Amino acid sequence: MRIKAYGIKQRSGEAELFYYERNVGDNEVRVKIIYSAIARGDVQFISDDWGDTKFPLVPGHGEKEMINQLGAEFILSPNTHSLSALNKKFDFIISTLNVEYGMDAFLEILKPRGKFCVVATPFEKSIYYRRVVI
Repeated sequence: MRIKAYGIKQRSGEAELFYYERNVGDNEVRVKIIYSAIARGDVQFISDDWGDTKFPLVPGHGEKEMINQLGAEFILSPNTHSLSALNKKFDFIISTLNVEYGMDAFLEILKPRGKFCVVATPFEKSIYYRRVVI
């Protein structure tokens, strides 16, 4: 699949439109980024302040995305009570919730040794498990 992005091709460069190829694997999800924010850390990557930036770089974070294609089973539910029917059925859960929430219901649907990956978290809010703030 051809992906359109605005990226930085060299140290301290400006964002330029470019395309690259990437396919969705069996256990991946394709998302469409609707908008993204640039913050100080992104500027430091663009400037290669730490000396380890890999170019081309597509800076940004706090993306608002839409699910476009699924390579695995996917559940989108604000109702954690409805998750109980899925107890111990998942090997992997990726959380993109950028709000305060409890992990209890989500961790219960993981198989033993399952992985829970948090890719977005609000700094001013808490994620908690069994009432313990993480």
